Amino acid sequence: MAKAAEIELKAHVGNSNTCKKTLDVLAGEGTAFSKDDSYWFAPAVLHYFSGPRVRQETKEKSTKTLVTWKNKQKRGELEVNDEHELEVSNGKEFEKLLVLLGLEKQTVKHKQGWSWHYNEITIELCEVSGSVKKSFKKNSPAKQGRVKNLGWFLELEIIADDTSDTTIVLARDRLLAVLEQAGVGNENIESRYYTEMLAE
Repeated sequence: MAKAAEIELKAHVGNSNTCKKTLDVLAGEGTAFSKDDSYWFAPAVLHYFSGPRVRQETKEKSTKTLVTWKNKQKRGELEVNDEHELEVSNGKEFEKLLVLLGLEKQTVKHKQGWSWHYNEITIELCEVSGSVKKSFKKNSPAKQGRVKNLGWFLELEIIADDTSDTTIVLARDRLLAVLEQAGVGNENIESRYYTEMLAE
């Protein structure tokens, strides 16, 4: 099982084609990917527990299923996560276990785009869409809401050994520098979680 401290920044991108060309020059040709996420919650503790995320990730013609849970923090425009992750061999069977444990699939999200690794920073340029269930009550059926397209985003991530103030400041400076190199202005930074945006 993997555990990591993630320091992330994301920003809206107006012209994805221009941004991709800039990143290809900066960091080499990007790798295409798609990620399908489902977020599971226990109704009784919906507002207090960030339930597991089940992700089916396809990259370079290879698909794997990852289960992730996070302790999330927001520090200004940054997202700082204490992340725990494991790979499962059968995502559908794992989701059956979540149902037996009393959890429900609340939010689904789809991301597709390109990724790069540059100066120990993971870069993803991706289009994001998804939906949230309209109601969420125990023993009550809920219909998945309409699919909402959030548009294109540039995501930047550093894996850190700790989340001290010094580490956060240094990481922020590095992320903002890459954001500028990619041609995306600070005014486009988005501090909300995708799940919050989909729920609005």
